[in-house]
Amino acid sequence: MMNLSFSSGRRSVTNAMADAAIRTSADVPESDHGAAPFERDELVSYSAHGIGRIDRIGTQDVGGHKLRVIEVRFPANQLTLRIPVASAHSSGLRRLVSRDLIDEALAVIVARPSIKRGNWTQRKRMLDEKLASGQVMQLAEVVRDLRHHAGNDNGSFSERSLFLAALERLAAELALLMTWDAAFAQAHLLELLKTAQETPASCG
Repeated sequence: MMNLSFSSGRRSVTNAMADAAIRTSADVPESDHGAAPFERDELVSYSAHGIGRIDRIGTQDVGGHKLRVIEVRFPANQLTLRIPVASAHSSGLRRLVSRDLIDEALAVIVARPSIKRGNWTQRKRMLDEKLASGQVMQLAEVVRDLRHHAGNDNGSFSERSLFLAALERLAAELALLMTWDAAFAQAHLLELLKTAQETPASCG
């Protein structure tokens, strides 16, 4: 496994985990193919856990190997991850998005939903992959395609869970960019979705 995770009860790291991290890191240049390096105290987004803050960047002895790692703390779920510097970008760690990209994402969530044919298992797998990517535009697509759950507690539990997870991740990035409270950012997104749902009916 490439990402070495620790919670408040620090988990031991096996030699096998360390060897896998070393092998992965050895295949990628330290700058992760020219991407700008991360910095201490920087707010970042990680595909699996959302918004976190870099607490430390340094060398760690992992299973007898010296490995340069980025330590990212996620206060919302009391989790700390240590990610090899060499593969940080390719593993899903990224900087927060720009205003232009957020604007594009907001345009996506109010666009016409993409109706996919096929069974729910296939659709769920596709939506899960988009959510797991942590990429803002893919999060926006999940919100758009499941927006019938906005303000609606009925329907499929699994669909609603995916919708809320994507909505919360998108709202967290919007809140940080706009210096809004997270709850206000989420309410703003829900209002946009409500308007988008009402507009087709009013246009008749």
